[in-house]
Amino acid sequence: MLSAQGLALAPDLADGATPSGPALLADAALLLWAVTGEDGYRELAAASIAPAIAESAGRASAYGAALELAARLARPARQLVVVGDEADRAPLAGVARTAVADAVALVTASQAVAFEDAGFELFAGRAPRDGRPAAYWCEQFVCRLPVSDAAELATLLAGSGSSGAAPSG
Repeated sequence: MLSAQGLALAPDLADGATPSGPALLADAALLLWAVTGEDGYRELAAASIAPAIAESAGRASAYGAALELAARLARPARQLVVVGDEADRAPLAGVARTAVADAVALVTASQAVAFEDAGFELFAGRAPRDGRPAAYWCEQFVCRLPVSDAAELATLLAGSGSSGAAPSG
């Protein structure tokens, strides 16, 4: 509408007090890729921040969100799914909340099935094990054997360098 009136402005690619629109779009697309495995979302994330990355040389502080997203795109995706009834998964959930991952999901078994049925690849086959909640730690959709003990999960995350402050997104 603004373009039709000759009032269109170039998009602001810099991040101010909040991330820019392109950075927010890239963050959402990267999260969708992390839970669906659909490469089109990852490609959208990369394309959304590419102009900002090109402008960031010498002004990195003005493009913090875009540069953080570029770093996430450069490393393998990390995903964590904890499946079980809410009360039973509490110890695992506490540890999961410290994970540095592109996607962390705390779901019931029925929610995992519903997400899988809706096309979210990350939830395929995720279920409690032997009547106990289970945590699935994955990189690029390849998951380690599930663990049901909070201390085991903490050790697994620490060993992969994935415990600490949660990332944005």
